[in-house]
Amino acid sequence: MLILETVVRIRREHADGKSIKAIARDLRVSRKVVRKAIRAPEAGFAYRRSVQPLPRIGPFQERLDTLLTENEVRPRRERLWAPRRARLRRAALP
Repeated sequence: MLILETVVRIRREHADGKSIKAIARDLRVSRKVVRKAIRAPEAGFAYRRSVQPLPRIGPFQERLDTLLTENEVRPRRERLWAPRRARLRRAALP
């Protein structure tokens, strides 16, 4: 997400005649972001993702959530730590 100072700087440099490619290189943002900042009518520019895609975890999301909630209920000594959780996940996969 861009902050307001970055958007203002993009617009100022573009107004001074600097190319979109040069602005993107200097600020380390994509040319697409620079174009959006220049074309946006309002001063604020924000990128908001409507849905967070989870392509790899998607099929296992429900099982992982149940494992984590079960783990939180357990006493501290019986909780599953990262290596053991990984072994259990591998064993549960088809």
